[in-house]
Amino acid sequence: FPGLHLLALGLAKWIAPRAPADFIEQTRGVAGFTIMAHPLLPNYEMPDEVRAGIDAIEVWNASYNTRYLPDPRAIRLLHRINATRPEVVATAGLDQHDARNDRGTRVFLDQETADPLAELRAGRFTNRGATCSFDAHARFSPLAMAGLWGARTGLDLVNLLHERVMRIVKG
Repeated sequence: FPGLHLLALGLAKWIAPRAPADFIEQTRGVAGFTIMAHPLLPNYEMPDEVRAGIDAIEVWNASYNTRYLPDPRAIRLLHRINATRPEVVATAGLDQHDARNDRGTRVFLDQETADPLAELRAGRFTNRGATCSFDAHARFSPLAMAGLWGARTGLDLVNLLHERVMRIVKG
């Protein structure tokens, strides 16, 4: 699955997976929380073993999507998985590898705790960005989802236009 990125938080030991199935097998029991990051890259697809083994899907990646809104296609993927695995939660992320690209999305735990990964697994957190916030299950009303789809479509078109203009300018 080209573009599939999997994250393991709170590892108790080093793992060396060679394939997505290895990741799921090797993190079972030794990772506090596992996430499928930026599902846009593998075109919202994943192997069955990943679907069966992850704890979360990153539905708002401020670097790969936009800093302004979550990704409705990733939310739709989460909701499809929730049909059989309601414990899988939605996270926001920055893809922040250093301090230069803070785009403002955050995950806020509902309460201070000695075990933040347990709070994540339990879905006791809120995803927040500059323009919206949502719970761990990305529950939006049908009207809000329609608005999100429309706004994201508009932002995506603006981004596409910007890229084309920049290619022309750079010549």
